[in-house]
Amino acid sequence: MSKGLVAGVFILGLLPCVAHSAVLLDTGNTSFGDHTNDSVTFNLTDLSAHTEVNLNFDLYIMDSWDANLGSHIDIFGFRIDGGVQSWLFGNFDTTMPLETNEDSSWVNGNYNGVNDWGEIDRFFSDYADGFTISHTGSTLNLEFFGSGLQEISDESWRVENVLLTTNTVAAAVPEPIVTWFFSLGLIGLIGVRRKTKLSASYA
Repeated sequence: MSKGLVAGVFILGLLPCVAHSAVLLDTGNTSFGDHTNDSVTFNLTDLSAHTEVNLNFDLYIMDSWDANLGSHIDIFGFRIDGGVQSWLFGNFDTTMPLETNEDSSWVNGNYNGVNDWGEIDRFFSDYADGFTISHTGSTLNLEFFGSGLQEISDESWRVENVLLTTNTVAAAVPEPIVTWFFSLGLIGLIGVRRKTKLSASYA
């Protein structure tokens, strides 16, 4: 009577690339401000392979920002390797409708204590819930900036808790994948009736 035969063959395969989050920059509660038409810049080098970066930050828009009302266009924004995202802000009821600001959740206060308008300053925690930006380079330049603003006692901005992460991609790793082959006891029908040793092959 023929006996069932079982052989195990190892085939070398590649596991899929695995992405995980890596922190590139975390400033914690360090405050970068107050600023007007100047900028705050971070330069990062030797980044691991990745396809995108995630940027989160807290934002203060302080004093008499009035969007594009009048002769000034009050803008805050950031650049990553030259790519720009920016918004108009207006801290008065009459100028808020002119905003291009994307975040409708803020806390009012007088955060720098230098204005005569009361608690019109605005604090945005994790502005716009953060941003995801396509990026693959080994270096990165991040710049926060303001433009069209008046003197620092009139219009200013501040950033805190700047967090920049990336979806670092690990290279594919060779991994043995086991494939099993089964016979159903049919050897007696196609071969001579003698004992045969079956060895597993490995690749």
